[in-house]
Amino acid sequence: MTSFVLLVAALADAGQPPSPPNRPSNRPVHRGAAAFRRQVEQQHPAVLVVGGLGLQAAAPPGFASLVGRAVVLALIFSPPMLLSWLAWLWPFFRNRVWYRMLTASLARAGTAFIKWGQWASCRPDVFPTAMCAALASLHSQAPRHGWRHTEREVREALGAPVDQLFEDFERRPIASGSIAQIHRAVWLNQTVAVKFSGTMVAQTRLDIEAEHLRRFGWNFAAWRDVRFPRVLAASEAVLVESYEAGELVSTYTTDLTLGVSSGSGGADPLSREEAHFVVSRGEDLYLKMLLLDNLMHADLHPGNILLRRARRYGRNSLALLDVGMACTAREEFEADMSDLFRRTCRGFGEVLRGVLALVRDRGVAIDANYMTLVTNVLCLEGMAGTLVPEYNVLDAARPLLDAHRALPRPLFRLAMPLVASLKRVKDRVCR
Repeated sequence: MTSFVLLVAALADAGQPPSPPNRPSNRPVHRGAAAFRRQVEQQHPAVLVVGGLGLQAAAPPGFASLVGRAVVLALIFSPPMLLSWLAWLWPFFRNRVWYRMLTASLARAGTAFIKWGQWASCRPDVFPTAMCAALASLHSQAPRHGWRHTEREVREALGAPVDQLFEDFERRPIASGSIAQIHRAVWLNQTVAVKFSGTMVAQTRLDIEAEHLRRFGWNFAAWRDVRFPRVLAASEAVLVESYEAGELVSTYTTDLTLGVSSGSGGADPLSREEAHFVVSRGEDLYLKMLLLDNLMHADLHPGNILLRRARRYGRNSLALLDVGMACTAREEFEADMSDLFRRTCRGFGEVLRGVLALVRDRGVAIDANYMTLVTNVLCLEGMAGTLVPEYNVLDAARPLLDAHRALPRPLFRLAMPLVASLKRVKDRVCR
């Protein structure tokens, strides 16, 4: 857990990417977005993101702050720690009570611990299935702030009360994660999502996430089956974006981990074709971010991936959420990571876990970008192991990795659509 906490802290200092080139997007602008921006500009001109963004590094905490934080964490984790002996001896208590106590303690401990819980819930191959199922609630049911905080943030950020800006606004959040919670609202007869930063995360800037959304949206504009929410307005504490319908992939991974045959909340179970699409397309977009875009979603777990299931004569599609954490990499770093994966693409995911174990045991300081890449791969591998156990993430990536190593970057950029198409054909044949 300590290494993962350090990872989250390192990612918080990662620089944001430059603005995407000023080129027209293939996707239509969200209906009413310009009007919404004009309305907000008139009431609060400083709310919208214009130009580049910069963050000032926070001063390191003092000794007294560290001691105080240690005391608080000791109190938060004292219930599961004091009862750990009973959980060890009594399986019923461990599965029904202790794992829930641990989840509650992680939720109260703060953002870094929630992030660890989200990652751990994706690894039923590492942790007990009952523990993974309990931790899965941290994907969308983390602690929430009250309605008064929501009203105050809307008024300060958008310059008007909730009832004046929106035709309808659901007081109950539809989701709550490690750093923010999301409400569904209606404006100009269209559904939007309104995201608020949490009360305990003062350093969170949702305008940074808005910039990432714009960049990711541009990078994946040509992908008809991958979507990112479109930004309507953004401030440091509030983000208004298009509402993306669908079912969280974590719904299905949790049910499969528990051996439940139907999705939570009445969702139908995934077909083999749908499960294979989630895993293979998730790997495709991950490799595109790594090898081509130089912009990586740093929090790719099933709770941040929505599946929009195909209607009749339609197609499945994915929507990626919560892009507040993103990292960039130099070309030299990309080449090193590509070579690492090419060498370990023999079906041994344990290699990466062994690297993390050595780092933890030896106390080695490691690059945040490398940790992001490895953590994302492990989350994808865990998702694949749950949805499509026979699918090997690393082996399936070999065609793209070999092409990336053999071709100069300009040629690889031109050849990637063809290589990716060949990979998809291979995936279908092996399905």
